[in-house]
Amino acid sequence: AMDKQIGSPIECRFAQSEDVDFIHECLSHLVQEQGTQNRYSQTPESLFYALFSPDAFAECIIAEVNHTSIGMLLF
Repeated sequence: AMDKQIGSPIECRFAQSEDVDFIHECLSHLVQEQGTQNRYSQTPESLFYALFSPDAFAECIIAEVNHTSIGMLLF
Protein backbone atom coordinates (compact mmCIF):
# COMPACT_ATOMS: atom_id res chain seq x y z
CA ALA A 1 0.00 0.00 0.00
CA MET A 2 1.00 3.62 -0.37
CA ASP A 3 0.78 4.37 3.35
CA LYS A 4 4.49 3.77 4.10
CA GLN A 5 6.43 6.81 5.18
CA ILE A 6 9.72 7.64 3.48
CA GLY A 7 12.43 8.16 6.10
CA SER A 8 14.11 11.10 4.43
CA PRO A 9 13.14 12.95 1.28
CA ILE A 10 15.29 12.89 -1.82
CA GLU A 11 16.61 16.35 -2.58
CA CYS A 12 17.83 17.36 -6.03
CA ARG A 13 20.25 20.15 -6.88
CA PHE A 14 22.46 21.21 -9.75
CA ALA A 15 25.96 19.75 -9.53
CA GLN A 16 28.84 21.87 -8.31
CA SER A 17 32.51 21.51 -9.14
CA GLU A 18 33.17 19.52 -5.95
CA ASP A 19 30.78 16.82 -7.25
CA VAL A 20 33.06 15.84 -10.16
CA ASP A 21 34.56 12.81 -8.38
CA PHE A 22 31.09 11.50 -7.47
CA ILE A 23 29.87 12.00 -11.05
CA HIS A 24 32.93 10.19 -12.42
CA GLU A 25 32.40 7.34 -9.95
CA CYS A 26 28.73 6.98 -10.98
CA LEU A 27 29.62 6.89 -14.67
CA SER A 28 32.44 4.41 -14.05
CA HIS A 29 30.04 2.05 -12.25
CA LEU A 30 27.49 2.40 -15.04
CA VAL A 31 29.89 1.45 -17.82
CA GLN A 32 31.21 -1.48 -15.76
CA GLU A 33 27.65 -2.77 -15.27
CA GLN A 34 27.01 -2.41 -19.02
CA GLY A 35 30.36 -3.95 -19.98
CA THR A 36 31.27 -0.89 -22.04
CA GLN A 37 34.30 0.37 -20.11
CA ASN A 38 36.45 -0.05 -23.23
CA ARG A 39 34.46 2.80 -24.82
CA TYR A 40 34.53 5.07 -21.74
CA SER A 41 37.26 7.68 -21.72
CA GLN A 42 36.06 10.36 -19.31
CA THR A 43 38.33 11.53 -16.52
CA PRO A 44 37.47 13.83 -13.63
CA GLU A 45 39.29 16.55 -15.56
CA SER A 46 37.30 16.02 -18.77
CA LEU A 47 34.05 15.97 -16.79
CA PHE A 48 35.03 19.21 -15.06
CA TYR A 49 35.62 20.79 -18.47
CA ALA A 50 32.28 19.50 -19.82
CA LEU A 51 30.31 20.73 -16.81
CA PHE A 52 32.06 23.74 -15.32
CA SER A 53 34.45 25.37 -17.79
CA PRO A 54 33.54 28.56 -19.65
CA ASP A 55 32.88 26.24 -22.64
CA ALA A 56 30.63 23.84 -20.66
CA PHE A 57 28.28 21.79 -22.81
CA ALA A 58 26.60 19.51 -20.25
CA GLU A 59 24.75 19.82 -16.97
CA CYS A 60 24.20 17.48 -14.07
CA ILE A 61 21.68 17.16 -11.26
CA ILE A 62 22.68 15.41 -8.05
CA ALA A 63 20.14 13.49 -5.93
CA GLU A 64 20.82 13.48 -2.20
CA VAL A 65 19.37 11.99 0.97
CA ASN A 66 20.47 13.59 4.23
CA HIS A 67 23.12 15.59 2.31
CA THR A 68 24.65 12.37 0.93
CA SER A 69 24.85 12.00 -2.85
CA ILE A 70 22.96 8.91 -4.02
CA GLY A 71 22.58 9.43 -7.77
CA MET A 72 22.92 11.81 -10.67
CA LEU A 73 21.35 12.84 -13.95
CA LEU A 74 23.76 13.96 -16.66
CA PHE A 75 22.38 15.85 -19.65
